[in-house]
Amino acid sequence: MSVKLSLIVPTRERVETLAYTLKSILSQAVDDVEIIVSDNVSEDGTKELVESLGGGRIRYINPGVRLAMTEHWEFAVGHALGEYVCIIGDDDAVSKGGVRCLLDEISKSAAPVYSWPTHVYIWPIGDQPPRIELSPLGAVKELDLHRLVKFALKWGLCNYLPLPHLYHSAVRRDVLEAIKSATGSYFKTTAPDVYMSYAIPVFSPVSIDLGVPVTISGHSSKSNAGSVLLKGVGSGPLNAFMKECDGYQVHEGLPKDISQKITLLLDVVFVAKDSFPDFYRDIKLNHNGMWAFIESVMYGKYGFRVLANWKSIRRVCDVSLFGYFYYASAFAFNKFRSKWRSKSQPQIQNSTVVPNDIFAFSQQCEELH
Repeated sequence: MSVKLSLIVPTRERVETLAYTLKSILSQAVDDVEIIVSDNVSEDGTKELVESLGGGRIRYINPGVRLAMTEHWEFAVGHALGEYVCIIGDDDAVSKGGVRCLLDEISKSAAPVYSWPTHVYIWPIGDQPPRIELSPLGAVKELDLHRLVKFALKWGLCNYLPLPHLYHSAVRRDVLEAIKSATGSYFKTTAPDVYMSYAIPVFSPVSIDLGVPVTISGHSSKSNAGSVLLKGVGSGPLNAFMKECDGYQVHEGLPKDISQKITLLLDVVFVAKDSFPDFYRDIKLNHNGMWAFIESVMYGKYGFRVLANWKSIRRVCDVSLFGYFYYASAFAFNKFRSKWRSKSQPQIQNSTVVPNDIFAFSQQCEELH
C-alpha cells in the first residue's frame, strides 16, 4: 500500500504530553498514513509509551545520539515515505476528523502544499487552568505564496504565520526534495519551521488553505513557544534550546553583540535570502519592520528594546528612527485591535469547557467548526 501522508512527531523528554498527541493521531480512522515518532534520545519512557499505544501502527525511530532541533528534524524527514509530509509537536494534536479532511482535499486537488488555521491549546501550567485561543475558520481557498512572502518581508516578518511551515502544514515530497537539492539539506537554520516558511514559496507558488484546523497547536511548560510567549513558564526550555545552538554564527547582517535569543529568529530570513538568491534578489527585507516586530514579540517576556540596542543595530542594518517608530506604532495598534476583538467576541471561548488535556480538546473541534 502506498503511503499518502507521513505524519511526524519529533519528541524529546515530553512523554506526559506525547501520550495525548499520539492518542489524537491514533483515533483517526485512516489507513494510508504512516505515523512516525522520532525520539531524540529521551530517557523518560518514550519508547515504552510508543510500544504500548501503537499496536504496530507507529514507526519509532531514534538517531542514537542527541541532536539539535534542526538536525533532528532533518533525520526525521529523511525517514518519511509518504507522498506528503507533515510535522507536529509532542504537545500538539490532530483534530477529530482532521486527517480525513486533509486526505479528501488532496484527492481532489493534489496541490503541492496544504495549510490550515490552528486552534491553540495552552496546557495547564502551575495553578493556571488550560486555555484555548480559537482561530477564525473559513472556506477552502488558494493562497498566493509569492504575494504572501513579499508581504511578510515588506512588513519585517510580522506576517510570516500565514505561510506554510511544514510544521502544521502538509508539503509534497517533490517540493521538499527541490529544497534539499538546491541547498544540500531540508533545513539550514536553528528554526527549521520558520525557515520552511521562506523556502517553500521558492518551489511552490501556491498552497491550499483548508479553512478548518487539521491540527491543534499546543503550548506547554516544556515548549519553546511556551517559554517565549506564556507567563508562568520559565526560560528553561528556551535556555536548553540556546545551549544546542552554541557555536552557531548568526548571519553577518545581524549584530553579534545582541543575544541570540533575539537574533536567531531574524537569522532565518537572511539565510533563506542567501540560499535562494534568484528568487529573493528583488524582494527587499524591511529592517525597520523587522526590528519593530521582534521587539513586539520579545519585550513582554525578555524586555528587549530596540532603542537600547540602536547603535549595534544601526551598524549593520538599514534602519531609521522614523521608520522604526512607524512600524512599532503599527504593531502596537494591531495588538490593541486583536485584544479588543477577542474581548468583544468571547461567546465561543466562554461557552466551551476547556478540558485538561489536548486529546480531549481535539475531540471537541468538530463542534467548534
